[in-house]
Amino acid sequence: YFGHGIYGVAEAASFYFNKPVSKLSLVESALLAGIPKSPGKYSPLYNPRNALKRRNYVLHRMYEVGFITKSQMEKAKNLPLGVSIDQKKMERRHIYFAPYFAEWVRQIIAKKYGYDALWRGGLKVYTTLDIKMQKAAEEALLPYLKKNNFQGALLAMDPHTGFVKAMVGGRDFNESQFNRATQAHRQTGSAFKLFTYTAAIDSGKFTPVSSFFDSPIIFPTRKRVIKSGQIKKIRGYWSPKNYENYYWGKVYLWEMLAHSINVASVKLLQKVGVSTVIKYARKMGIESPLNADLTLTLGTSSLSLLEMVRGYATIANYGIRMTPIFILKIKDSQGKIIEENFPRGKAVLSPQTSFVMIDLLKKVIEKGTGQRVRWLGFNRPCAGKTGTVGWPGEENTDKTMDAWFIGFTPDLVAGVWIGKDDGSPLGEKITGSVGAIPVWTKFMKKSLEGKPVKDFPCPPGIVFKKIDLNTGLLAPTNDKNSEWFAFLKGTAPDRYASKAKTLVKEFNPSRFSSLWI
Repeated sequence: YFGHGIYGVAEAASFYFNKPVSKLSLVESALLAGIPKSPGKYSPLYNPRNALKRRNYVLHRMYEVGFITKSQMEKAKNLPLGVSIDQKKMERRHIYFAPYFAEWVRQIIAKKYGYDALWRGGLKVYTTLDIKMQKAAEEALLPYLKKNNFQGALLAMDPHTGFVKAMVGGRDFNESQFNRATQAHRQTGSAFKLFTYTAAIDSGKFTPVSSFFDSPIIFPTRKRVIKSGQIKKIRGYWSPKNYENYYWGKVYLWEMLAHSINVASVKLLQKVGVSTVIKYARKMGIESPLNADLTLTLGTSSLSLLEMVRGYATIANYGIRMTPIFILKIKDSQGKIIEENFPRGKAVLSPQTSFVMIDLLKKVIEKGTGQRVRWLGFNRPCAGKTGTVGWPGEENTDKTMDAWFIGFTPDLVAGVWIGKDDGSPLGEKITGSVGAIPVWTKFMKKSLEGKPVKDFPCPPGIVFKKIDLNTGLLAPTNDKNSEWFAFLKGTAPDRYASKAKTLVKEFNPSRFSSLWI
């Protein structure tokens, strides 16, 4: 690949020098030979200084291996790049749609059918791309990335079919062809909590109102602990950190997820089991390596946006994990169908567990870190989870390096990642709510414009109970601080809260500074 949508040396010779390969000079050949290693970095159009250095390196290597003489090398190094680009021709090269999606499809075809079939076989490729959604994705994401000099990605999928409807893999395809939706692997922060809480609910041992005590906790470091802004290391020990170092005291499971409470979530992971959560992540669609320790629920494992969207889609599809599909069918030059893909799914969770998780993720939107979705005017029934990765480069900082949001309506799931390729900080308090939710909301609004409003249907085996938020018990009549929750049948509380019973949420964390586990 030679950048700017150019594949193959013949096409590159025509594009950069307006001549066939057989007519290329030594310096022209050396320039082209140097580009494929990093087409964006060595583009003679965008980075001529890098391109010149790279060309001269190629010339030097040709001299070292005996292909050219020292005199030829020195003469060639003194020549300019000599690129001849017709501006109108260049503009025409850029008029193709969804470049990251197209390039990903090209790679799939090339891997399966080979280069000759791809470029000379006269194939017709039909994809899952939705034009309206792709435009919405680019309009929602790209201006934000360019304005802030960030990188990012957006991927949208139909949870019922696995069809990928839209994909943007970066700020500018001509600048970098690296696809951050499929190829980048980044820490996910609290977005990973989906898998911990799904495992907990599915066990039947925990409910939305299971209580935990959120207070500082310290663990001995038995092996290398991954570097993360959610973790504090102290002389052979490590401790999980809550956002802004706030501790909640007694807290219920639904609050822990809604407000992304890290310490209580680690305590939940202790009870559920690390290996169990890894098993659930695997069966919901996560394939990348996972950290088999208590940092797991803090999102310290590096995953792709595609994997995360697939995991959330499994919940949105009531426990049926779908295979992501980019290509619907391929026809050869004679019109014969040589490949056709249909939805492929596997039931990995019960509809009941999935629905309880949907209800919990709806609480994230209505009462937790996802409230910005509503503030920005997206009022359809939806569920989702933020993820924020703190920058570990300095102590006691609010700087972040990754911002995530994965959310869904009944028929569309979309994920957004915002960050920088080099892992440098985005800035102060650029959380999943601040960085990713506005992009997600703008995309969803435009994509679902004119479509009927749908809510998530409730499967059998679910009961709804009105819960007193102070006690986690059934709410008495006229209880003003109460909320409806979904429970697996047989797991809801059966006692009513006393009106006199209250819950103190704040406490002095210094009381727990010597709690060692």
